[in-house]
Amino acid sequence: MTAAALTSTTSGSLRLNGGQLISPLDKDNVSYQSFSLEPEWKTQSQLSPPWSFQFEAWAKYDPADRSKTDVFQLELDEFSMAYVNGGRRLKFGSSFRNWEGTDLINPMDLLFSKNWKDPLNSRTRSALGIFYDDSFGDFSFDVTYLARQQAPLLPGEKSPWWPRGLYLPTESDDLVLRMNGKLDYEIEKTEILDHALDNNFALRLQYHGSSWDLSVAGVEGLATPPLLVPIIDVAPIEVSPREIYELQSPVKIQPVLYRQRAVAGALVVTAGDWIFRLSANHVQPLGKDPRIPDWSELGVLGVERTFYFGNQMLTLMGQFIDSRRPDSAGVSLLTSLYQKSVMAGLRWAPSEKWTLLLAHFQETHFWSSFSRIDVTWNFRDNWSLDAEGNLFEGPEDSAIGTYDRNDSAYLHLKRSF
Repeated sequence: MTAAALTSTTSGSLRLNGGQLISPLDKDNVSYQSFSLEPEWKTQSQLSPPWSFQFEAWAKYDPADRSKTDVFQLELDEFSMAYVNGGRRLKFGSSFRNWEGTDLINPMDLLFSKNWKDPLNSRTRSALGIFYDDSFGDFSFDVTYLARQQAPLLPGEKSPWWPRGLYLPTESDDLVLRMNGKLDYEIEKTEILDHALDNNFALRLQYHGSSWDLSVAGVEGLATPPLLVPIIDVAPIEVSPREIYELQSPVKIQPVLYRQRAVAGALVVTAGDWIFRLSANHVQPLGKDPRIPDWSELGVLGVERTFYFGNQMLTLMGQFIDSRRPDSAGVSLLTSLYQKSVMAGLRWAPSEKWTLLLAHFQETHFWSSFSRIDVTWNFRDNWSLDAEGNLFEGPEDSAIGTYDRNDSAYLHLKRSF
């Protein structure tokens, strides 16, 4: 009887990646090539109803990476038990949530830490906790208690995602850190303030209308992304009207984890073939450490339209982004966007086997930009080949322009099962 009550489904994939930066700044000291293997495994077992068990794991092995911490990565995305009764679900174990908001840049994404090893393809890290979902009529809600979060994972010391041009961009308009030749980085042990990884809470309430959905949420817990404080040896160059210092090698980066309270909301409206998405948040950090920024706000308005031409589907997308926060001594990386920006993209599927993705991000303070092209060919059942290209443009003292030498091209061969 026990064997008859147990059913399992298993799926996964194995992906082979290869590529490199097109014109790296420092081939001798930076990981500019990637030849990696990425397996992913998912198992869901239905025990005696209403109980089920879910397991998901992801790994990456890249022997070409020169940062010892990045050669092998292993993430346990899911290890949980769930009890489902009608519209109610109670889950406990290691898991995570994806709160819907706007695509790509999502102000609702406040709850879980990230794996930032590759900022262009970040991953959400699971946390140990209790997850409850329920619904009544047109309303639904979920409650999350995280007993213990995992700390964010940052790029390794040889990663090209640490700036290596002429400037180290900061979140302050009045502070300029100029580089002097080639610099090494040292990532210090993470500093945790006010037990930021422990006892995180979140609540989200949703209303589902006939043509619109509204979500509001509140969070207290780990701030993401972390504060990155440079610990530096400098030589002063200028102190007025801006402070300009010349960096000496090595540059030490101190990750600081702190607590915050945040409120966020999302509105999705469907009007015929048009979809409008609006999402925003207000974040109030907790604690008295002077390095912590006082507050931050992020708002995103997205517009989406899909066209059909026979068997072809073309989706056009635009986003308008506005973010605000006071000056901070932290390092500004691609994981944080603090300027008014616009983004445009399209997804074109000329056939069942081919998909083209184009995206262009433009911030309007320094007029720096990031563009991406992605072409996928599903050439056989469960087999796909993907070609990806990334292009950075902008002044060297901007957060995006400092990665001007990180233009890259990659191929990904994937087998699903």
